[in-house]
Amino acid sequence: MNLTIIPSTSNTITASACDNYTWSVNGQTYTSSGTYSFIVGCNTDILDLTIYHTPTVFITSDKTTVCEGRPVTFTATSTNGGAVPVYQWKLNGQVVGNQSSTYISSNLSNADAVTVEVTPSWGTVAMGPQVWTNKNLDVSTYANGDSIPRV
Repeated sequence: MNLTIIPSTSNTITASACDNYTWSVNGQTYTSSGTYSFIVGCNTDILDLTIYHTPTVFITSDKTTVCEGRPVTFTATSTNGGAVPVYQWKLNGQVVGNQSSTYISSNLSNADAVTVEVTPSWGTVAMGPQVWTNKNLDVSTYANGDSIPRV
């Protein structure tokens, strides 16, 4: 009996992608990070994959009724933003606040729009900011002597 020994080969591909990755070797689409292999004969292709999921951001505030001149604290909560996401607060489209997850303002008016953008802190994967808007704030104005409802 004559045996032909074919040496084994392996190729490793390291990749990262946003939300999903289609591997050209086998046509499979992956949505989770991991190590995947595809074997044909004596050749093994290995995919070392990191998937970064699209971040989301939501705003909450410490008040449901906003009185003119009184401080309101807005807090941004993000998912899939990485270890240290960067936040950019805007009031009516103008940059305000710092890059933290909270923004405090005492200068709000009716129909002001508070928005926040979150940019994930992932390595080298480029993804634009995700935006959430809290539109049309209802800010009550009270003159001296007006009755102020209890909140």
